[in-house]
Parts: sequence; structure tokens; C-alpha cells
Amino acid sequence: MRRLIPTVLRESDLPLALLSAARLDGMLWSIFDGFAPVDEPDGLELRLQALERSVPRGAVVVGRTAAWAHGACTRVQAPLEVCEIGRRTGGSLREGIRTREIRLTSREIVSISTAKLGATTRLRTILDLAMDPTRRAGDASLVISLCEGDVSRIRNARHELAAASQRPGKAQGVAWLCEIEGYASDGCQMPSVPLFG
Repeated sequence: MRRLIPTVLRESDLPLALLSAARLDGMLWSIFDGFAPVDEPDGLELRLQALERSVPRGAVVVGRTAAWAHGACTRVQAPLEVCEIGRRTGGSLREGIRTREIRLTSREIVSISTAKLGATTRLRTILDLAMDPTRRAGDASLVISLCEGDVSRIRNARHELAAASQRPGKAQGVAWLCEIEGYASDGCQMPSVPLFG
């Protein structure tokens, strides 16, 4: 059955005053640059739909943006990070989008029929965060959240990265995941500065 209204509403659908009033009345909640009905479950599908107007069609969200799509954080961190499959981009930054040139296999991408874009899997997102040279203070917390606090998942990601053939930033990424694994194993609070291996 076809929906009568979009899952994610924006100013192009209804006036901002009406959307804001509906949010204040508890009928809508904010998601990225739009609003969703309160009975719409927050999850990967909804978050990808919220990104559709800001990300090139057919792109795959990666890195911190994929972490947000998987629910690892409450707000999207700028810039949006995407990989445009089949296009050479050279890691450019345009209109608030960081285009990353990374090689992805189909098993590393989660596609949802109702969304016009995909996201990297939780594991691939962790590996991308580990190999990203622009690591931020909150990235370690994203990894723990993506693993749902399960230390064995962090360990598995570290082993997968260690076993991978030549990847830029591999050694630093393995050391970084090892540090995160240690913090998570000890139940310690993550430091507020970036961890570097």
C-alpha cells in the first residue's frame, strides 16, 4: 500500500511553522534536516531516508555518517561522508559532503529497498573509522556503540583489519582498535581526546 505522506517531512512538504508546532505537540520528532511521525520507528531505514535529499542518489554512506545511520550517535557529524560507487572523486569536499574513495564489496553494504542509498555494514564502518586519518575524539565511542558494548566484536574487527592485505592506515587502525578494546574490557570511560595507536 502506498504511503499518503512521506516518512520524513520537510519544508517542501509542509510549512516549517506547522512542522515545528507538530513537533512541539509531540506528533513529530526531528531527524537530520526533517521530521518524522512519533510512531515511525527510529532505525537504519528511516535514517537513510532522512539523508536521501542531501546525498547523491545511489551513494553509500560511510564513516561517521554510517555510524549515525546505524544509531551509534544521536546527531549527524558534518561533513556527511559518502562513497559514490563507480565514480572517481579523489576525496573531494563539496556542499558539506566528504566523498571518500574506498573500495567496497556488496557484502560490506546494507541496502534497503525503501531507501535510495545504502550504508556500510557495522563492521565495515568500524574498519573505516579505524583507518581514517582524520580521527576525532568521539570516534572511539562510535566504535563501542556500533559493537553494542560487545568487546568480542571489537576484537573481531581488529583481527579482520590485521588480516587484511595492504590498506592505508592499517597499522595505526589496528593499534587504535586495540586501545579501544582495552578500554571497553576494563569498563573505562573513553578519554575526551582522540586515541592514536
